[in-house]
Amino acid sequence: FDQFIGIFARVILVGIFWGCTNPLLKRGSKGIENIDFKNSKLPRVIAEFKFLLTRLEYVIPFLINMAGSSVFFLTLGSFDLKIVSPLCNAVTQVFTVLTSYFLGEQTIDMKLFSIAVVLISVGTGICLHHSEN
Repeated sequence: FDQFIGIFARVILVGIFWGCTNPLLKRGSKGIENIDFKNSKLPRVIAEFKFLLTRLEYVIPFLINMAGSSVFFLTLGSFDLKIVSPLCNAVTQVFTVLTSYFLGEQTIDMKLFSIAVVLISVGTGICLHHSEN
């Protein structure tokens, strides 16, 4: 049971780190499509890296997102990939929708969202229970 709680906590942490930063990364990269590559001495990919790495509104969420990736890889060391990966992705989707909602980027149909959260929770429980057997 202790392993279940530990894995569950790490999956939630990964979901928070990844899900909450997805909309922020999108916001932080706004304007990248307007870079003038034709008059630049830098290759396009280098100009894009320079654009992103000089914007704190991109760099900070990126570093938090990478922290989530570190927790994800540590979790893979102690639990099965075929369980951890879908669980992290499902939880990430929940936190991405919530963060987008709180940033005013989208509206949520609360009934549909509640059903989705219940289904994700039930699916998570089934996956974890099945993995213990």
